[in-house]
Amino acid sequence: MSVRRVRACVAGAAGALLFTSLTTLGTVAGTPVAPPAQAGTGHHHKPWSPAPGITFNNPLLPKRSHVINKKVRMAISNTRKGETIRLMTWNLKSALFTRAIVNAHRRGVGVRVIMSAGLARGQSGHGSYATIKRALSNGNRGRPARLKSWIHTCHDSCRGRHGIVHSKFFLFSKVGGAKDIVMSASGNLTEVAANRQWDDLTTIVNRPKTYRNFGMIFAQASRDKPVRPAYHQFTDGSLEGWFYPRMGQRDTILKLLAPVHCKGAIGAAANHTTVIRIAQAVFNGKRGLHIAQRLRQLYNQGCNIRIDYTAMANSSQRVLAPVPKRHIVQDFDGDGLYDRYLHMKAIAINGHYGKDHSHKVVLNGSANWSGMSLKSDEQGLILHRPRAVTQYIKWINHIFEHPPPRPKVVAPTTRRTPDGRIVKINPYAHVELD
Repeated sequence: MSVRRVRACVAGAAGALLFTSLTTLGTVAGTPVAPPAQAGTGHHHKPWSPAPGITFNNPLLPKRSHVINKKVRMAISNTRKGETIRLMTWNLKSALFTRAIVNAHRRGVGVRVIMSAGLARGQSGHGSYATIKRALSNGNRGRPARLKSWIHTCHDSCRGRHGIVHSKFFLFSKVGGAKDIVMSASGNLTEVAANRQWDDLTTIVNRPKTYRNFGMIFAQASRDKPVRPAYHQFTDGSLEGWFYPRMGQRDTILKLLAPVHCKGAIGAAANHTTVIRIAQAVFNGKRGLHIAQRLRQLYNQGCNIRIDYTAMANSSQRVLAPVPKRHIVQDFDGDGLYDRYLHMKAIAINGHYGKDHSHKVVLNGSANWSGMSLKSDEQGLILHRPRAVTQYIKWINHIFEHPPPRPKVVAPTTRRTPDGRIVKINPYAHVELD
């Protein structure tokens, strides 16, 4: 073999090894990135773009845990200079997200974040909020207004007078080949969301109207002042977007359930009954009870209903006593506290809906079925999309049929304090019901 051919082979092997290592690792400072172009071949990898559709997180399955967090971080890490990122979340507590956000700002992306003031105060001076605030306050000089970065907080609802900032949505002007990207989630930007929660994420791309409406809500929230009307809804083809606060108006869930008929469904259950599948973290208060009463009515009329839940008030438990349901919680270390739990807020319907005998619709988002959610910043989507509805029904069925092991607290329910008092253990102490 000639010297020239030997040198070419060595160079090619080194380049291939470098490419394989970078692709396998796939991280920079703990943040996922798209694989680089392969050197020396003349070919370039297509820039990473977020795939539209539904993503589910399951903390019990290695291949299903972290998938939502990873997708959001990939979008942050692949947003290029001159583009914008807008993140609204109840809680941001993650070293990985912190690095991704800071790095995006430093490479010239306009990054803006909104989160709860109470949770920001509760973090240390080295926590995510303080670290991001310090980093984003530098490097804004000379930037156009739309690319100036910041992190803001809201003490109650950003757009209302009460409640909390509970929305969880993430906007990207352009990532790879996709533009006008909206990610609407049930989970916050935390490691808890990845490791301990069943969550869902809907990704919408190349939909300017949807992006504009979510962007308008973000802009309003950034001012931390009440907006009238606070409730907002829009339609964009086969999807609808909705945003709370929604005080004094007809309940969104009851409105969704109103057109449901249980008999005469086509292509749903084998006996031509309408299928309803629910994954809801919280049934609480009068609102939870009213929804429970409507579901019981539909169950009595023959609808095929399954419910996955985390916390349900006794009043709703009594109403829904005969309805099939699963308590999706896990005390995996036996300390009397739930460690993993359902955090989704979704309802999927397949069957007789209004005059349509084979309609499919799913509602998802950040809102629990409680009175507090009506006062708070909440967001979500209503998808009249058969594929999405089928995905939700299959996933909710999977959770129902494969609940976590050890769902009941097995440790003592009381403990003795150092001063000799006996106090009850709250099994939900580690559960983020927000």
